[in-house]
Order: sequence, then structure tokens, then C-alpha cells
Amino acid sequence: MFTPTQHTANSQALLNIFRTVQLEQDQYDDMFKLDINQSTGEFFYDAWQLKPEYENTEVARVLEQLGPVGQAKIVSIPPGQCYLAHSDVEDRYHVTLQSDQCHVMDLSNQQQYPCVADNRVYHMDTARLHTVVNAGYLPRIQLVVRQLLTRPKLINPVHVHIEATEAPYNLRQLWDQYILVWCNLANKKGVMANFDPRDQEAELHFDLESTHVDSLRETLQVCGFGTELSTTKT
Repeated sequence: MFTPTQHTANSQALLNIFRTVQLEQDQYDDMFKLDINQSTGEFFYDAWQLKPEYENTEVARVLEQLGPVGQAKIVSIPPGQCYLAHSDVEDRYHVTLQSDQCHVMDLSNQQQYPCVADNRVYHMDTARLHTVVNAGYLPRIQLVVRQLLTRPKLINPVHVHIEATEAPYNLRQLWDQYILVWCNLANKKGVMANFDPRDQEAELHFDLESTHVDSLRETLQVCGFGTELSTTKT
């Protein structure tokens, strides 16, 4: 789930950039987020553009290695905190800038991976339900880069609309565990296009190869909450 790539990064140089911006903006919140680039079109599909202030910096060098990428940001998790269990539609790259007893937890397979500032870029398979736990005494600071979704040419596509019809207390976890995991894998198989959450936490639109509709229906039947699925020919 959390594997090193051949790409490198200077963790200390990236941390210095983060700290400099914190000082300039007088931001000392342990949850402070630093946006590195900006959208140029469709959020999940079009390559994001580096902000001018980060040109000719270590951030630029790291992103150049990765090729066209999506949103990139430096994020912080305070000591003793974690994220709620979730998954993501797109895989991500991670670089640890600062960490003390912090781990990525693969909840799907009951495995954990230490976050270490070792100047390496890691690939994270976010199709697995996961979280990050900071059990140390320092904020965990990480560069996180979204990979772009693919744009396959579908042979016999249908347009899919999924919406939750009920909201259990753990809707986000169940939505991610079943629906977003399914979408992540569909993207990797090249059978999904035009993924669009419409800024809703429990509603999705996308185009899908018609031969995979039954597989999606089977997933929705076991997701643990009510859903409505509609398909139209594109």
C-alpha cells in the first residue's frame, strides 16, 4: 500500500519552505495546509500548475520528477491525532517532512507503515481503507500529491448517477470503503471516465463501460446503506 518509488526529495528543504510560509502568514495551527499548485481545469483530470512562488525550489524539483500531477499540498497532523477511516478515488504520492511515531494504517489488510523523513517519495494505493495516526509528540508534516485520473476511450459507455438514500452515522466510511474503492479500481482498469462528485459527499456522476454496471450494482447491494443507481446511454 505504501511503497517507495525511485524518486527522491529533500525532506529538510521542503520542511523549510513550509516553515517559512508559516512565519510569513503567522500561521501556527498544527492543522495548517499549504497549497503548492493550482487547478487549470477539471479537478481530477487536468494537470495542476505550480504556483509562481515555488518555481526553482525543491517543491518544483520533486513535482517535475512525477510528471503531470493533480493537487499538491503540504499538510500537518497534530500530535495525538488521526484521520477518520477513508479511501480515495485517486492514488497519491507522499513525502514525509517531519514525523515522530507516526504511521499510515492499512485498515483493509491490518498493516501499518512508518512515516519517516528519509528523502524518498512513496506511492500510496488509496483503494484500501486507511488512516494516518500520529502517536508522537511532534506534528506530522507531509507533502501529498494526487495522481491524475485516466481518460480512457470507452467503447460502450453509460452515464452513472449514484446517490445515498439514507445516512448512517458512518456514511463517509462506508461510502469510501465500497463505492470509492470500486471507482479507484475502475479507473485503474480503464473502464471509468468523467468522474464527478459534484461537491457532494454522497453523490457521484461518471461514465462507465456498460459491461461493468452489474459489478457496480453488486457492490451497492452490500455497502451497508441505501443507494439509488441510475444509468443512461451516452
